[in-house]
Amino acid sequence: MRDPADLRHATVTWAAAEGSEFYVVRYGVAPHRSGGGGGGGGGAADALAPLTHSYQIYGATSADIRALVAGVEYVFAVDAVNSNGVTLGTMQVPLIHATQQSLKTDVW
Repeated sequence: MRDPADLRHATVTWAAAEGSEFYVVRYGVAPHRSGGGGGGGGGAADALAPLTHSYQIYGATSADIRALVAGVEYVFAVDAVNSNGVTLGTMQVPLIHATQQSLKTDVW
């Protein structure tokens, strides 16, 4: 959820994944969906945003992100990590400008 006092801050929460040693919260600017024009075939890949930023979180199922730009929509994914590897959070969940929307994700 975006912090109503400062829209540059947001809290992301997720359900714990059994066996996880830590989590990686990845995020990036949401893609703009224009109704046509050149480029891209309009397929599923066009709807995905590059998640170019990340936080590693140990011993918690929430992250306080304090590096956002006010007025910009972001998408997030949470990955679970242990000694066997990484389970990628494949769903990107948009974090809308509205301050009331809470972001709850599942880890896959």
